[in-house]
Amino acid sequence: MIKGLAQHQWDGASFFIATTPDMTTTPDPLAHPRANSATENWATESWLIDITGQRKDLANEIGSADLVVMIAMAGESAANASDIGAACRRSGVTLSGLVLANASTPDAVLSETSAHLRAWTQMLVVASAADYVADMLTALRA
Repeated sequence: MIKGLAQHQWDGASFFIATTPDMTTTPDPLAHPRANSATENWATESWLIDITGQRKDLANEIGSADLVVMIAMAGESAANASDIGAACRRSGVTLSGLVLANASTPDAVLSETSAHLRAWTQMLVVASAADYVADMLTALRA
């Protein structure tokens, strides 16, 4: 979906994908990414990629942003939300969140995904259609 959104005409918006840690290179995959210096690099750099697959530095990308919008699918991992949220707070960048869910998404699944974003976002919206994401980004002047 993110790659599809990136194909639209935007006013300077950049799109990134937060990947999950590579279990073969993360010393303790169950630990919080900031738990020790061995995982510090994973937490700040290696999991953020642009739509072409290039790794990006989270702090650098957020530092050059006016607004960050996190998009999560209900039921998928939003474990990187705390790292993104903390970086936005440090940089003074507003963070908004969108959770995509459909009518058949169980409330518990929606609640779990939303909880990862809620603690960090100034605005959190639950949407039922991918078209809503493009409309929201347009309204935010992305």
